[in-house]
Amino acid sequence: DNHTVGLKADGTVVAVGNNELGQCNVSEWSDIVSVSAGDDHTVGLKADGTVVAVGSNGHGQCNVSEWSGIKVHADNSSDNADELTTDTETENID
Repeated sequence: DNHTVGLKADGTVVAVGNNELGQCNVSEWSDIVSVSAGDDHTVGLKADGTVVAVGSNGHGQCNVSEWSGIKVHADNSSDNADELTTDTETENID
């Protein structure tokens, strides 16, 4: 809660706000194609399909080190061709 993340064009991530649980510790992330901020954690999808996460792991939400093959693609079937969706059998990433 109370933090904001942004994905830069070069694949790096910026974060501001409450970092009490390390949820803003994203300065070393690179090759990121999608990012999401949860209550007390931040998750990033890398270009190679792996996932990184920082912050609170109180419910296992940062246990993503073994995830691979996760994809992001444009959903051209909607009115918004730039909308990003996940294409995976893994649980939703919030």
